[in-house]
Amino acid sequence: MLLPPIVGSLAADSAGARAGLRDGDRIERIGTVAIEDWAQIPREVQAQAERGPLSLLVSRGADRFRVDVTAARSHDDGPARWIIGIGPPAVDATYD
Repeated sequence: MLLPPIVGSLAADSAGARAGLRDGDRIERIGTVAIEDWAQIPREVQAQAERGPLSLLVSRGADRFRVDVTAARSHDDGPARWIIGIGPPAVDATYD
């Protein structure tokens, strides 16, 4: 199941929050890469963050705009990685 590239959670004082992202925002592009599903977001953040701020094309309601986000290095458990502090939308699972 593919998750839509919609911000479902946002960490307080994260790079995404500081850049103005909000719950419900749809990430359409990171740089020149079209984003079709949630799994692409962390891949593109890792691939592009070292080069500098990420340019995100975001849609919010009827508005579309660009947001520059400077990813932070996470040193949590495991290897260091780039993060912007957003999470996917919650999924309602129904079983037959």
